[in-house]
Amino acid sequence: MNSTQIYFSSMDEMMQYAMAFAQERFKYDIAGILKESKLYNQLKQQKKLWEY
Repeated sequence: MNSTQIYFSSMDEMMQYAMAFAQERFKYDIAGILKESKLYNQLKQQKKLWEY
C-alpha cells in the first residue's frame, strides 16, 4: 500500500481523483451516487468565505 499523501487544490479536483480511483480500483462508477447525494450537493452549493 502506498502511503504517500496527496494534496488537492480544490474539492472538485479531489472528487475527480476519487471518481477515477473508484473506477480503476473497484470498476464502479460513483458519479450516480454523488449526483443523488444530498450532503455532496449541499457542500457544492455552500458559500465560500470570500463570497461574503
